Amino acid sequence: MRKLLLLLIITLASLNVTAQTTHAAYCEVVVHNAALFSQKVSAFVDAGTEKRGYIINEDGSKKIFNSPVDILNFFGKLGWSVSQNYFTPDSKEKDNILHFLLTKQVEHDEEVFVGLKIKK
Repeated sequence: MRKLLLLLIITLASLNVTAQTTHAAYCEVVVHNAALFSQKVSAFVDAGTEKRGYIINEDGSKKIFNSPVDILNFFGKLGWSVSQNYFTPDSKEKDNILHFLLTKQVEHDEEVFVGLKIKK
C-alpha cells in the first residue's frame, strides 16, 4: 500500500513540472576595414528593426575594439556564438567588410539585448 501511495505522489508531482522553452535570437555584426590584423575597428549591429546601430560606451561614444576577434570576445561574454561569417569586398570604397551572424538561445525577447548599448 505504501509503495502504491508513493508511486501516486511521484506521478502527480511530475505532472506539475513544466519545461522551459527557449528560442534562437539572431544578430548580424558588420565590421568595416576588416583586414586580418586590423587595428581599432568598430562594430555595426543589426539585431532587428528596433536595434540597429553602433555599439556605444557608457558615455555615448562609439565603442572601438582592437580587432574583429575582440568584437567576438565581447559578444561571447554576452552569450552569443558565431553561426556564420563571410567577407565582402567593397570595390567603391576599397574597404573589406566582415559579417558575423551570431545566435543566442533566449527564453524571453528582452534577454536579446542584455549588455548591448546600441546607438542608431
